[in-house]
Amino acid sequence: MSDLIVKKVNITREDGQSEYSGPDFIRILICGGTGCNATERTAVKNTLVAEVDKRGLSDKVEIVETGCNGFCDIGPTLIVRPTGIFYVKVKSEDIPELVEEQIINNNPVERLFFEDPVSKKRIAKHQDLVREISSKMTRLISGHNS
Repeated sequence: MSDLIVKKVNITREDGQSEYSGPDFIRILICGGTGCNATERTAVKNTLVAEVDKRGLSDKVEIVETGCNGFCDIGPTLIVRPTGIFYVKVKSEDIPELVEEQIINNNPVERLFFEDPVSKKRIAKHQDLVREISSKMTRLISGHNS
């Protein structure tokens, strides 16, 4: 296997950046929480590493395991930086298409976006999904609770 690095997030530079950067650099965050581990996250990660290596992209792609991102029921999940595209229920067989379309051609794979169960609207970005969910929450605690 090549020098492709798969690691837990461990930023040590003073400026908060990892040693990987550049205008064409892509960082793929793969959830390493227990929910995603239960849904074959390891197989997805291994397939992703192999596909990136096979296509000679290890100098422009960093794969980073993160902690739980709160979407255990739709895992395994991937967040692609810098775009913020959020993929859900990713399977090993999805990886060649993701690498070809998202990484090489910069075309998101819409079928792997979150789909709102009521509106059927697909949400492409992690931050938009969090905002959408937060806007629908109702505070149940009343009074002083700090």
